[in-house]
Amino acid sequence: VEAADVEEHADLKVRPLAVLPEKLEVSMDPIGLWLHEEDGLLERSPVAPLRHPTLVSPPLESDPEHPMSPVVQAWKVRAISDACVRAESHFQSGTRMERSTTRSLAEPLAEMARLHGCQRLVGLAPAVGPNSDQLVEIRRHLETQGVELVLVRRRWDSALWPWAQRGFFPFWEKVHGRLKSHSDANASIDALQHRAG
Repeated sequence: VEAADVEEHADLKVRPLAVLPEKLEVSMDPIGLWLHEEDGLLERSPVAPLRHPTLVSPPLESDPEHPMSPVVQAWKVRAISDACVRAESHFQSGTRMERSTTRSLAEPLAEMARLHGCQRLVGLAPAVGPNSDQLVEIRRHLETQGVELVLVRRRWDSALWPWAQRGFFPFWEKVHGRLKSHSDANASIDALQHRAG
């Protein structure tokens, strides 16, 4: 057995949450909607007033070095399929689901935007994770097609995320009172409870 150098890859610096718009100006320009597995509730989000074709991103394929459980992969497919049905009904437009043969979302998203003649691709900002890791590449590919990537965030996410610093229970202790008084949060929670019931 030989000793190996251990490198610390985790970046533990606390950074302020990026400032993102919490509402959109409705325009007549062709706009695509990026629906990803991190947020499947576009119909109750800042993009809800839009009426444009919905472009749907597939769940990411498993990384061979860090394979995803088949159960998790199947759950993601079911979740995004359910989100597609709701988005198609709400936005009164067709949805398009692409199965990528690579782990990169950049090329499929750019191709979908090109096919639909979109000038902007709008989506709810993904949090830390695989989708967020690809944002630079996604933005670059869209720019080659003349498409602007616009990310938005719910108002209550902007208000509550800064409290998420030390795990769920400390977070919940800090925010449960604020959550009860926040109308957007209550509306979304009510909708989810109604759907689950």
